[in-house]
Amino acid sequence: MRRFFNDSIFPIHSKTLVSSVAAFAALTISVTAARSQTVNLTTQRAALTQVGHALSRVVVKAKKVNEKLGYGFYEGGCVFGTKLRPGTSASEPFSLQAGQTYVFIGGGDKTARNVDIVLRDAGGRVVSQDIEADAAPFVYFQPKKSGRYTVSLAFKSGWKGPAFCAMTVLRKGGTALPIERIVEAAIRMDYATYDTFQGAGGGQITQAPGSWGLYGAVVRQGHAFTRPAKRFSAANRGVVGVGDRSVRTLNLALLDGSGKTVAWSPVPGATPKITQKIAAGAYAVRLTNGASNGPALVMAVLLDLPARTQPTSASGVAIEVPTPTPTPVTIVSNDSPYEGNWTGTLTDDTKGVDGDFRMKVALDGTLSGHITYRTLRVAAKFKGTIAADGKVRFTFTQKKQETVVEGTLEFSDNGHHRSEGRINFSANEAVTGTAQLFLSREE
Repeated sequence: MRRFFNDSIFPIHSKTLVSSVAAFAALTISVTAARSQTVNLTTQRAALTQVGHALSRVVVKAKKVNEKLGYGFYEGGCVFGTKLRPGTSASEPFSLQAGQTYVFIGGGDKTARNVDIVLRDAGGRVVSQDIEADAAPFVYFQPKKSGRYTVSLAFKSGWKGPAFCAMTVLRKGGTALPIERIVEAAIRMDYATYDTFQGAGGGQITQAPGSWGLYGAVVRQGHAFTRPAKRFSAANRGVVGVGDRSVRTLNLALLDGSGKTVAWSPVPGATPKITQKIAAGAYAVRLTNGASNGPALVMAVLLDLPARTQPTSASGVAIEVPTPTPTPVTIVSNDSPYEGNWTGTLTDDTKGVDGDFRMKVALDGTLSGHITYRTLRVAAKFKGTIAADGKVRFTFTQKKQETVVEGTLEFSDNGHHRSEGRINFSANEAVTGTAQLFLSREE
């Protein structure tokens, strides 16, 4: 598959792209050099230059590939980056649909010689890969089955030491934005991150093994992108949020494992920042697009900061960001918050406890299970979907009659271990029953 996408088929026709990428790399060096007069941040300047080089390589490759394909950004997270030692990798799960086509494009900084991308199915089997000896891998993939797949970005070798490696994800029918939006967001990222380092007197982009120090997604105005919570040790942490040039207002919040806001940027703007001492535990970052000209590419950068760093974020209830047209915030994530195995009971509206319920929810929100509902004299298997906002729909067949079940579930505890909601049963467009559903997540 790799040979199909060679440079002769995908020449770079856009001199503008090349010049903008070169300008970005030069800007990274010149801007940070000018600012280093106050604090000696030579290491930080070099690190940000590495980030710029890796993202530039990804943009150039993505532009070449996409001139032929015309794909858009994958909506559930489309930019990832981290610093890797030789022989290590970082991975990301994706929910991919059968028959859909995806492209994963990677790149390392100027010190990288060999960067690979490997795609595995839920059973750990390699289904596609680019392991050629170069620093700009990509994988074109069309799954035969819908489900969970894991993409690993591996740094095999370089000219010296660790390298910053990055990746973007495109799909057929994805959000159509110029690939250069990555460059626009990266330029803002350079400014804002360096300012944070200067204020803290040092620091580095987080380098937790196997995880990302930088990630981003395409987010519409009034909507949000939230990564699944990851565990962190107790330390002073920083988070910088940035968007492309279309973003005017971006709200940044740090959430604990239960989804509660523990810190937010006190001054929402185009480049919000948080520096906060955190206890050990699970944390997630939420970026809300408060105002932009159309869909925007937004990114978050995670930082490790010196112990002496003073907090610049606030704690408590998150600040509300005004938007020109208020829209309910939609959480965008690769993983369904309901993923896992659930068991519970059905309580009929008038007759008390009336049945049993068991379901398994996949990462993409598809579900399957078994229902026993004595009022309807039903004992059947079912399949369906549950959205991130809890709207559930599934169908089952009993005595050659298809029944549609629809309703809404809500988490009833902060740890997302219990959920409940009302569901309606209907057949031939007529309601045949209603019930309250109580569920517990199996550990």
